[in-house]
Amino acid sequence: MKKISILLLALMGVIVSCDNKDELNAVQEEQKSMNKDYLGTMTVTFQTVDYDTDSVRISLTPNAAGDSVSIAFYQVKFVPQMPVKVDITVPGIAVSKTGQGAELFCDESIPLSAGGPTERYKVTSFQGQIIGDSISFSLNFGSYPTSYHGKLSVK
Repeated sequence: MKKISILLLALMGVIVSCDNKDELNAVQEEQKSMNKDYLGTMTVTFQTVDYDTDSVRISLTPNAAGDSVSIAFYQVKFVPQMPVKVDITVPGIAVSKTGQGAELFCDESIPLSAGGPTERYKVTSFQGQIIGDSISFSLNFGSYPTSYHGKLSVK
């Protein structure tokens, strides 16, 4: 009888671990679907003038729970007067699935650049969407309204 009980317990453990593996695989697949690179145009309004920068690459990286992403901007100059290009990451952008894709939103986030927080350019009013292979969003970097429109990029 003991052997049967042990066998049943072991079998139940296998079944539970299979269910957990299925859940884990589903979460990992969901994360892969959000981990994407885009290429597009960034527009920054500076002193009432809009500055467009083409071919800006961004990358979305989901958090472990899959309910938010970090968005990394690579080698950007926000305005032509800026002396250098920088990489900047905006963490904590919430993701909500929709029938057509996903909504992106965040009231406030402190971007990271050069290895640390950049509070001077705190991100506010982030809102956007992903539909198919397109992404678009708007936000404020400090007092500078910024928007981005891009298409999925093949790595």
